[in-house]
Amino acid sequence: MNDWSKGLLFGILVGFAAGAAVGLLYAPEKGRRTRRQLVKRAERLSARASDVIESAEDLIEAGRKKIAS
Repeated sequence: MNDWSKGLLFGILVGFAAGAAVGLLYAPEKGRRTRRQLVKRAERLSARASDVIESAEDLIEAGRKKIAS
């Protein structure tokens, strides 16, 4: 391994360590709380998606009836 390769590898490792440290320092919440928030958001998104699907089904049915008449 030449000096350039060693320097590159060292730079990558230092950059990775610095990025991980900054990420940990600026993490908004603890893991458990973050997971709870993600679950709540996913549940709300799922409910919204169900509402949109239901509305789309209603519109499709209304369109079919209009075309059939």
